[in-house]
Order: sequence, then C-alpha cells, then structure tokens
Amino acid sequence: MATPAVYLPKDIESIITKKKTDMEMMGLLIVLESVDMLIERNMKDAAHHFTIKCRNITRTFKTENAGGADGNGEVNHIVTCHGDFRVPMISRGKHCAVALMKAFFANYIVNNEIDDDDMDDYMEEDIGIYLLQSASSIEEACKIENRNSKKLTEISSMYCCEIIFSQLFTAHMKKLWITLDNLVDFIGSNELGDARIMA
Repeated sequence: MATPAVYLPKDIESIITKKKTDMEMMGLLIVLESVDMLIERNMKDAAHHFTIKCRNITRTFKTENAGGADGNGEVNHIVTCHGDFRVPMISRGKHCAVALMKAFFANYIVNNEIDDDDMDDYMEEDIGIYLLQSASSIEEACKIENRNSKKLTEISSMYCCEIIFSQLFTAHMKKLWITLDNLVDFIGSNELGDARIMA
C-alpha cells in the first residue's frame, strides 16, 4: 500500500529560517530611571563579540480630568517616554563590554548626583536587568511604549533587580557586578551550531 503524500506549506522553509534567525540573538536590557543600555550578541559568533547601544529617556507629563464637566472628576497623570538608541558600539571581548558598562554607570551617577557636598555618595536607584532570548523579544523590549517593569518582565526570560549606588567602586556595587558578570558570561557562552551526531 502506497504511503500517502505529505504536503507542506510552500513557505515552510522561510518560516523555519525566520524562526532560527530570531533565536540566534540574545540580549541584556539594563534599565535605569532616565537611561537604557542594550547588550546584544549573535550566538553564531564563536567569539565574545557584543553590540552595545545606549539611549537617554525623557518623560512628558500630562494631567487629564477623567470625568465630570464641572472639573470634579478623577485626575489621571499620564507619563509618556521618549528616546532613541544611539549608534551601536562593538565590543570585541567581555572585558571591553564590562569597561563600557562601568563607563555607562559612572557617567549616569556623575550626571545625577546631588550637587550638595553634604549629600555626596547618597544617591541610589533601582536598576532593572532583563534577559532577552530572541530578536523579536529584543525588538519588543526596545519599543519605547513597552518601557515599564511589568511589560518588560512579561517579554523577558529573566528579570533581576539591583540597586546602583553613588559609591560606584565600593562593596555596595558587588551584588550588581556579580549579577551582570554572570549574565554577560551566559549570553557570551551560548552558541548555535549545526547538530552533531554522537558516535
């Protein structure tokens, strides 16, 4: 008895290729109050080569009266974020990537520290670190309208929360560097290659 023919969609190859290409990318999105840093890597690249992009975030605040012509209705405060990533930098190796991250944090702290001498070294801020495991999730996470912790947590494969302190190179930052070091190792060590048949 003849085996019935199996017909696949004509575009099945393009669907598979698109899916494979999507899964080749991994990324870390680091989110602070007014800046973002995205670290990407193509897993087909055997070396620790990363693409690093940064953007500044500005906010527009708008107040709307939610009801009542008399102006006694509930007031809604709407916050809109704006910002585009700048031209990417290529980091050829993990040490270069870490150096750029340190410069990123140091610059952020210098620009946001309180100018009062009595308040020096007291700045602290929550930092969100999101692991993204496909090109499509990276694209979604980078959309400015998705820049909130709830939406980013849904998109990401893993979410870590740390605190950034003014004392950048003190013990207070050890937890942050341990987290980032391990995550950069993770996206740097993953590779996609052809499947091998084990003897």
